Amino acid sequence: MNQKYYQINIEGELINIDLSNHSLKRCEERGISKYEIYSLILKLGENLLDLRNGEQFAIVDKETGVGIVNQITAEYGEIFITVITAIHNDNIWISKGTKVLNVNEVYECIA
Repeated sequence: MNQKYYQINIEGELINIDLSNHSLKRCEERGISKYEIYSLILKLGENLLDLRNGEQFAIVDKETGVGIVNQITAEYGEIFITVITAIHNDNIWISKGTKVLNVNEVYECIA
């Protein structure tokens, strides 16, 4: 897990994903791969573009049992998602005011 940064393209918008040192440590401890993290973010698709600068949000996937807590920022015309931590859903704690996005519900809305 030595690659910390990843870039995705959603509807023509480039989004940079940064795995914090804390999230990398938690992934290693909890057996969660960085690819699971990237997959969770990608599953939200264009819903990512509805998030506001500085907003903290959690993504949970009931099927895989994995959740991540993130923050989105926009600086100098670039969008960054910083993954703060990764955890198995049965142990997830989300602070008040954090938006929770369930990827399983996103798929239900699209279908």
